[in-house]
Amino acid sequence: MTLILPADPAQAARSSAIGRQGARFFLVGTAGTALQLGLYAATAELSGAQVASVASWLISTLLTNAAHRAVTFGVRGAEKNRSDQLIALLSCVVGLLITSLVLARLPDADGVSGVVAILVVNVIVGAARFGGLRWWLGGSGRRFGTQSALAGHAALDTWRTRWPVGAHR
Repeated sequence: MTLILPADPAQAARSSAIGRQGARFFLVGTAGTALQLGLYAATAELSGAQVASVASWLISTLLTNAAHRAVTFGVRGAEKNRSDQLIALLSCVVGLLITSLVLARLPDADGVSGVVAILVVNVIVGAARFGGLRWWLGGSGRRFGTQSALAGHAALDTWRTRWPVGAHR
């Protein structure tokens, strides 16, 4: 058996770091999914599948996003916390929309099939979220966000200068 090692030690270190982050993301995500499924199972028959899904999603998402920021990616402190949380929340909205569509198509969504559907969607969306959050919290996404915000502000300032509010032509 031949062991093939990367020629670049830095590449090996990056691969190892991604693996550790992936494992932490999986553990935090699994805990968040367990919380979501537990809340959903406990409330679906009382409130209906869609209401239980949204409520359980919101509670578990807020807690899981905070845990991913701190535990998975090692980002702490208040700096950029609002933008980080917003990006994480927006990425979760995709999962909620897909879950809602899947639950709407199931004939018995408030039973075991609803729990299974939520689990399957969370696994698929979770893999995509890992890549997106790693990109964002790793700095590249934040730089992109800052540059986009600056461009948006410059365009808005230009608009306001050329066509002030209340100006008549």
